Amino acid sequence: MNRNEAIWYYRLGGQTLGPVSWNEIEDIIRGGIDAEDLLVARGGDAAWSPAADVLAEHPDLQESGAGEFEIEPEPAEETLSDESWQLLDEEPSEAASEVLNEAAAVRHSGRAVSRGPVASTGADAGAGGMPRVHGLGPWIGQAWTMVSGNLLAFALGVLLAGVVGILSIGILAPPLGVGIYVMALKAFRGEPISPGTVFEGLQYFLPAWGVALLIGLAGFVLTAPLSIPALILAEQGGDEAMVAMLQMISNVWGQIVGLVISGAMFYALVLLADRGLGTMDAIKGSWEATKPQLASYIGMAFVLQLIGGAGMIACCVGLLITAPMVPCAEVAAYMYHFRNV
Repeated sequence: MNRNEAIWYYRLGGQTLGPVSWNEIEDIIRGGIDAEDLLVARGGDAAWSPAADVLAEHPDLQESGAGEFEIEPEPAEETLSDESWQLLDEEPSEAASEVLNEAAAVRHSGRAVSRGPVASTGADAGAGGMPRVHGLGPWIGQAWTMVSGNLLAFALGVLLAGVVGILSIGILAPPLGVGIYVMALKAFRGEPISPGTVFEGLQYFLPAWGVALLIGLAGFVLTAPLSIPALILAEQGGDEAMVAMLQMISNVWGQIVGLVISGAMFYALVLLADRGLGTMDAIKGSWEATKPQLASYIGMAFVLQLIGGAGMIACCVGLLITAPMVPCAEVAAYMYHFRNV
C-alpha cells in the first residue's frame, strides 16, 4: 500500500476531512491525536477504523526506520468485534457517505459521524494562503505577519468589537470575539478582510455565549473554595494579615486556574469560527486536541497572554495591535494541528 497516495479520509472535530496521504495521518498523530482515537477510512471501506488498527493491519504504511510512531497492535477479534462497533441510527453526513458508501460506523468510545457542516478548505500556501509551520515562535511570527499585513482592518475590528460590546452591555461581546477569529482565519488563508468582518461572528451568537458561560462557570467552581472564604473574612473584619494572605493565595490560584482553562480551550473559539460547531462540540474538540500536551498549551497560553497584555502600554492603544495577535497565533497553531487548509 502506497503511503504517499492521497486516498485516506479521517474524522476530527466532528468532521470528515480528506483525502490525504498516510504521511498526513502520521503528522496529525504526532501533533497530539491518539492513534487509537483517530478514525480513518478509504473510499468504499465498510467502516471507520482507528489509525492504530490500520497500521497494525498494513505495516507497510509504517515509515521505514521511523521510531516515533510505533503502535502496539491489538487482537483483531477485540477491536473489530460486534461489541466494539455500532451502526449509527441516523444517516451519515454527506461526506461520510461518499467515503463509506453509507455504511458508516463508530466505536462506542469513539466520535460519532454527525451532520455537522463540511469543514472549510481555505487556501493553501500556493494559492495565497500561509504555509503550515510548527512551533510557538513560528506561530507568533505568522500572527505578526497577519496583523501587520492587515493592520488597519484588525485595529478597527478590535475597536469595533470593544465599543459595540460595551454599548450592548456585554451582550454582543462573545460573538464579536469570535468575529476576530473569523478575521484571523481569513487572513491566514489570504482572503480579504475589513473591520466589518468582525460582525460575521454574530452568526455564532449562541455557541459563543455557551463557551463563554461554561468557561466562566468552570473558573468560578475551581476558584470559589479560596476566593469566597477570603471575601467572607474581609466582610466580617477578620485579621488583616490573614485576609491579605488569603487574598494573595486566591489571586495566585485564580491565575493558575485561568491558564489551565486557557490551555485546555486553546482551540475552542477557532473551532466555532471555522467549523460552526456547537458549544459542547467546540469544547470537546479543543480538549481532545490539547489534553495530550496540556502543559505545552498552558505555556503557550501564558506567552500569548503576555503578548496581548503588552498592549496596555501607550494608554492601551497598543491593544489594537497586540489583541489580535492572540487569535492569529491560535489560528496558526490550529491550521498546523488540524490540517484543514
